[in-house]
Amino acid sequence: MRFLSLCLLALPAVAPAALAQRASLPPPDAALVDVRLDPAADAPRQTLILRAGRIAEIQPADAPLPPGLERIEGHGQLCLPAFFDAWARRGVEEPAVVLERDRPLDTQRDVRIDMQLAGRKGLRPAFRAADALRIDEALLESYREAGFAWARLSPGGDLLSGHAALVALREGAPRDLVALEEAGQVGSFEARGDGYPETLMGAFAQLRQFFYDSQRQGLIEQRRAAGKPDPRAPHDPDLEAGQALLGGDLLWFEADDSRDLERALRLAQEFGLELGLLGVAEGFEISAQLAAAGRPLVLDLDWGKEVPDPREKPKDEPTDDKQAKDEQPQAEDSADQDAGAAQAAPSVPLAADAGEPADGDSSGAAEAAASSEQPKPFAYRAPLAERLERRLEWERQRDNLRVLAATGLPLALGSGQRKPAELLGAVRTLVGAGLPREQALAALTGAAFAGRWPGAQDGTLAAGEAADLALWSADPLTDEKAEMRLLVVEGYPWHAPEPADDSSGQQAAKPAGPEPKRPVAEAAGAAPEAAALAAAEQVPAAASAGSQAPAGAAPTADAEAQALSGAELAAGGEPAVASPEPDGPRYLPDHPVETDADRRPKLEVSAAFGIRGAWLHTALQPAFRGDLWVEDGRIRALGEDLDFPRDLTVLDGAAWHVAPGAIDTHSHMAISRGVNEGTFSITSDCDMTDVVDAEDVGLYRALAGGTTLIQILHGSANTIGGRSELLKLRGREARAEALRFEAGPQGIKFALGENPKRSNWGAPGQRFPGTRLGVEALLYRAFERAREYQAEWAGYRAALERGEDPLPPRRDVRLEALEGVLSGRLVVHAHSYRADEILMLLRVARHFGFRVGTLHHALEAFKVAREIAANGSGIATFSDWWAYKVEAYEAVPSNAALLLEAGAQASIKSDSDELVRHMYHEAAKSVGYAAMDPVAALRLVTLNPAQQLGVADRVGSLEAGKDADLVVLDGDPLAVRSKVLLTFVEGRLVFERRDAFGLDQAPPPAPPALAGAALAVEEGPWLAIVGATIHTGAGEVIEDGTLLVSGERIAAIGRALELPRGAARIDGSGLHLYPGLIGLGTNLGLAEIGAVRATDDTNEIGGDQPDLSVASSINADSAHIGVTRFNGMTRAQSIPRSFGAIAGRSAVVRLAGDTWEEMLYREDDMLHVGFPRQDPEAEGERRERQERQLRGLRTRFEAAQQYGRIVAERRAAGLPPPPFDPRAEALAEYAAGRGRVALHADDAHTILAALRFAKDLGLDAVLYGARQAWKVLPALQEAGLPVVYGPVLDLPSDAFAPYDAPYATPALLARAGVPFAIFTNQDENPRNLCYHAGFAAGFGLSDEEALRAASLYPAQILGLGHELGSLTPGKRADLVLVRGELFEPKSRVERVWIDGRETSLENHQTRLTERFRARLQDPHLGTPAGAR
Repeated sequence: MRFLSLCLLALPAVAPAALAQRASLPPPDAALVDVRLDPAADAPRQTLILRAGRIAEIQPADAPLPPGLERIEGHGQLCLPAFFDAWARRGVEEPAVVLERDRPLDTQRDVRIDMQLAGRKGLRPAFRAADALRIDEALLESYREAGFAWARLSPGGDLLSGHAALVALREGAPRDLVALEEAGQVGSFEARGDGYPETLMGAFAQLRQFFYDSQRQGLIEQRRAAGKPDPRAPHDPDLEAGQALLGGDLLWFEADDSRDLERALRLAQEFGLELGLLGVAEGFEISAQLAAAGRPLVLDLDWGKEVPDPREKPKDEPTDDKQAKDEQPQAEDSADQDAGAAQAAPSVPLAADAGEPADGDSSGAAEAAASSEQPKPFAYRAPLAERLERRLEWERQRDNLRVLAATGLPLALGSGQRKPAELLGAVRTLVGAGLPREQALAALTGAAFAGRWPGAQDGTLAAGEAADLALWSADPLTDEKAEMRLLVVEGYPWHAPEPADDSSGQQAAKPAGPEPKRPVAEAAGAAPEAAALAAAEQVPAAASAGSQAPAGAAPTADAEAQALSGAELAAGGEPAVASPEPDGPRYLPDHPVETDADRRPKLEVSAAFGIRGAWLHTALQPAFRGDLWVEDGRIRALGEDLDFPRDLTVLDGAAWHVAPGAIDTHSHMAISRGVNEGTFSITSDCDMTDVVDAEDVGLYRALAGGTTLIQILHGSANTIGGRSELLKLRGREARAEALRFEAGPQGIKFALGENPKRSNWGAPGQRFPGTRLGVEALLYRAFERAREYQAEWAGYRAALERGEDPLPPRRDVRLEALEGVLSGRLVVHAHSYRADEILMLLRVARHFGFRVGTLHHALEAFKVAREIAANGSGIATFSDWWAYKVEAYEAVPSNAALLLEAGAQASIKSDSDELVRHMYHEAAKSVGYAAMDPVAALRLVTLNPAQQLGVADRVGSLEAGKDADLVVLDGDPLAVRSKVLLTFVEGRLVFERRDAFGLDQAPPPAPPALAGAALAVEEGPWLAIVGATIHTGAGEVIEDGTLLVSGERIAAIGRALELPRGAARIDGSGLHLYPGLIGLGTNLGLAEIGAVRATDDTNEIGGDQPDLSVASSINADSAHIGVTRFNGMTRAQSIPRSFGAIAGRSAVVRLAGDTWEEMLYREDDMLHVGFPRQDPEAEGERRERQERQLRGLRTRFEAAQQYGRIVAERRAAGLPPPPFDPRAEALAEYAAGRGRVALHADDAHTILAALRFAKDLGLDAVLYGARQAWKVLPALQEAGLPVVYGPVLDLPSDAFAPYDAPYATPALLARAGVPFAIFTNQDENPRNLCYHAGFAAGFGLSDEEALRAASLYPAQILGLGHELGSLTPGKRADLVLVRGELFEPKSRVERVWIDGRETSLENHQTRLTERFRARLQDPHLGTPAGAR
């Protein structure tokens, strides 16, 4: 015999060289004696006879052995087929990245117009893993120890990575191990290295061009073989490999999420590719689609880190319900928990008049400090509903194999980039969760590919099969302690090393990979975080979709929602109780969450329905009360007293306003993995259609604001970018193809100005163009080449018509798009700002004979409005955003109105996931700023954008025959307080308002009126405002009132006051009078243009700089001051910013004055600290850094406290002070609690840390930002610190936050009795404070509280409540006279007084508006320049 008979438990050491020598010999004939082929303990014992690498016979163990066989003792252990790794990213040396094989282009002087014939980043299909194998002993052992005999070793990381190799995992030279040299091509949507492509859209374009070129290469070869005199095709092995793929070679495409899987299927359909899929982690989401496609699958079972199951109890927790109730504090009433805070908490008004708490008083903190028994600090954890949803999502991915196996598709398993033992561990987890063991074994042995690939088996051992098997101490599919003892590969045996001697007390290493699901009783050893879950509400185990669903059934979201919906959990909540450990944290109560189940409308509306008696805003005429009839997704009729059929479902619209769905012409939502393919200056090859992300939660949030149609655009990094796509927001269940709206022409994105020339980003000078001159030159170069391309194809088609057989031109996806612009198939949507570049583009378009459809942003379009109108172009602009870069500095909020006056088309767009949530209100600003007719304003976001997109025959207005894209609101769509209640798309209900916080039914009460005593006023010049509706901000609204001013202060307020002789009289009839607004946290006077560092004095370098003071750096000539004053703000706090450090001290200024000294009202009012962000999930260097930052901040404050104490003691003792330390000197007063400290913190964990910091150090602190304040309301209640919250107009902070959480937070703070004020937290537009407050009023805050949140409460937080913030006798006369309500965007501020003196409303923007409105009237101006 060539091998001795060996006992499995005594393997002698064998030199590797000897093993290699033996592997070069034929496999031995052997008998594997006394083994079980079934895991059952009483399974019969068998003997396997192995000859010539195959199982010759299986006989009972007690049967006599044929002579001449090597005997291998099995000792009754389990014998299984060896496992098959169908996809492994290891054992292959990847080649270097190659960007291109053409001669390189000098991108500093030229631009890549054509797609490169040999642009090859990510394309190496000719590569063969078999030629680059790197199989070492460590790799072999990792496989053998897990029972794997075969692996398909794959290259990877690129679009087309090359051929995989199928290898036997035994000793031998690579040539002996490779059983299949070309075991399938491997592809993905990724490409290694820098350069084009860098995005998913670029990757798709690169693949598309490659297959076009492969087709052409094959065509040339065919034609030359047929004797055609065509030019020889270049030698290109990669294109030859591409031809093989087009000819039917299988392409294994790596894709995990469902969106990429759909994209891979679409690519295969486009080019007729035979496709297999690798990874397929979210295949369960589109299992029916995959089944219909019939593609083979290889799953890697990589679900990431297991998510703890909040339904499992630690074993120490009582199981008796009564005992559990006795030992745990009881949850509060569900109505209270709906808000995450006790309703009984008193409202704590911030007041400073007589009878009010003093400015800055934090009574709650004082009481807590006085308490002898301090409570534990609050800790935050995600609510039970969120934790359960995360667990269910993990289970859905875990059960992916079971769902896909039920489709009957060919399916195997691969380790991907993980260790083989992790794959085996994952299978074990699945079996523990209910996957049939036989199904698991078939997947692990590659049964679906038996007969196609060597080494793949059908999951059983039988005579005639290959001798690929493994002997196990226990069943590895169910027992994590099972050890592999013998592996036979192609008949070659490999014996596992002898197990470690356990007599020493040491345990053998546990196999890697996910652990099987343990019984609940075994979970007691969990970490404290898991133990704390015992306090959570218990959920029946049947809610586990993964373990209870029948084999092959996908766990449905409806079932999960029935098990435990987010709404139910939010209502029930969790009590703020200590965890079972005595020293455990005191967790905050659960707050409301929003899951996908919560986002599904609960109202059932039939396909045909009517709405009776609603206000109908058609966008064609003023609103009227009427009826609307929907049928087959269209508006069948609308009008007064419609005769509805008797069986039609009719909804009562008496309290409703119905408007057309808003349309956003400029969005970057729902785009997967990159908005800008910024590598080249021309990327018209990219197509947004390829990268639609239907799962973007922003689409739902847009529906919540009434937006029903968006155009998604390439970014503005390129002069000529990619093609656009229209999306109808048809609901959360719609996949990408279902969202596409093909009613209008496709667009293409152009960009001019600062972005494509990289003025504010990237590396300047690295890519042409770098100037506006270069941008123009690029356009001419590109379209001259496009003309050539157009002529080439025209010549080809003419030759065909003449009966000739010419070789077609090369198809170029980039030039094809440019030719589409010339021919009119693609509509140009051009990012632009300045008037000069707008005129330049219009001239280029005239030169080449195409039309610019819409100019986007176009903030200076009003300067050339007549030229734009003459060109037939429109604009899609912002309502009032400006100054974020140089080319945005000359913007005016009347831009759209001036364009309409000139006869051009104008619309308002978002360019923002946040603005798209309130498009109606953005349109309403044109009523206030430019006195636009309200119907025309509504058209800015409905009919006008529909016309610009070429879809006005389908959408944009309420008309019979149009799509039933309807938005139901509780008020006028242009009113800031109006909320969207329902949104219909094509007659289907896709959004229904969910009042997650209970504010619709239980808003906080209005604050009490303030009983302030009048202060003495020195007599001065008298001013009387008579007949106005006076909103005092102190709890009283006086109709037809009179306010009397003496000098700088308010002297009296009331009705029918007797006016002093000589008083100047202002008629306020029909107007509203308000206290001036106070803007907190602004950069007014410190920063002028966001992108220009030279104009920004807010951010100092060098870390902590507490001695910095902003006062003397305020630029009194800043254009922002007058622009902000125009909207009713009379005072502001200007602050330094250096987040992560002590930034310096702010100042309060009057928004009037010629110098900073005239403007200055209070210097050094606060010290601002960017509190270090606290992320409990941070690991490694991130965790060390955040701990280091927090320790450092505490140390600096404690050192300043000590410095101040030493200075005071030495002064009292008559001793000289210590050496002067300017930072410590400046910080000492604040650290000692004698000056207010603004702690800027946003997320829940950081807010809690900031509260602890302030309490521990005894600071007089106020919290700024606090975006997640709604999550930590009890902690804020207990701390008693004021909160400066903002922005209100903000995106929800995470995927589980209710869509209206930012809007509702002010009302939640009010309901919880937390002192607060509102600020915009926006550098360029603090003037929008009034709209932020108005939005808060629409989501639960009373009108009175909204007014105080922007006037009185800011004054009190600044310690100025006795002077400012309300219309109270004795206070400073900061007055705002408004036509309409101040918070309404349709209203207009008419006059402003600061300290009793009227201040002009003229500003940078009003002057520009009037100048260019006059230009519109001049018939001699506005003639287009001639073509170049």
